[in-house]
Amino acid sequence: MVVASAGNSGAACGTVNAPPGMYDATYTVGATSSDAVDTIASFSSRGTGTALIKPDIAAPGVMVYSSYVGSGYTTMQGTSMAAPHIAGAAALLWSARPDLIGQVTVTESLLNATAVQRTSTQCGDAADAVPNNVYGWGRVDAFEAVHSALEGTVTGHITSLGSTPISNVRVEAVSSTLRTYGALTDATGAYVLRPISGTYTVTATLHSYLPASYAGVQIPAGLTITQDFSLARAAMLYLPLVLH
Repeated sequence: MVVASAGNSGAACGTVNAPPGMYDATYTVGATSSDAVDTIASFSSRGTGTALIKPDIAAPGVMVYSSYVGSGYTTMQGTSMAAPHIAGAAALLWSARPDLIGQVTVTESLLNATAVQRTSTQCGDAADAVPNNVYGWGRVDAFEAVHSALEGTVTGHITSLGSTPISNVRVEAVSSTLRTYGALTDATGAYVLRPISGTYTVTATLHSYLPASYAGVQIPAGLTITQDFSLARAAMLYLPLVLH
């Protein structure tokens, strides 16, 4: 996987114009401020002047404390300080999921999908465009990328036996080690669970309905499985109440 700096020729557009960052096959990194604001650095190159959107992603590149030649440390800035964040995030993903090693498209997609989105109209992009020619897909979030790579998704709908959607049903996925993930169905009877991959018992419960359960549900990392439920009404028993 080739990770490269976007360059420090900003703030004009069309400035990602030097190899290797200008190439589509390169995962190109812009620089942001090193705080929660994620402001694009004034020097960060942006846009290629063509239909190709660059950078692909952004990372902190301002006032970054790093090792320095001569066995010391110093604070530096530049897209060359941002790109190592992305190389490290990719290495972290491959450490957590060794099956992703060499799967460049999947790795980039995970980093893109979990980035903290930032938008800009500076280089002709729409106000809500992601990716865009300033931040790409946004500022990298290594924690979310790794968590997303390790988790699977269970989704489905819960209805009554008459096919009527049921809301507020509690759906739980419980592993053999009692790791538990829960969610409630919405007005359409839909739910989404995102547990860490593994084998689970998935159960749906709601008062006045009989619970339903599926054991041995395999939830693979990075994939989505569908598990629908059809719940039956519980028998109602009415008792007379006499007040004295």
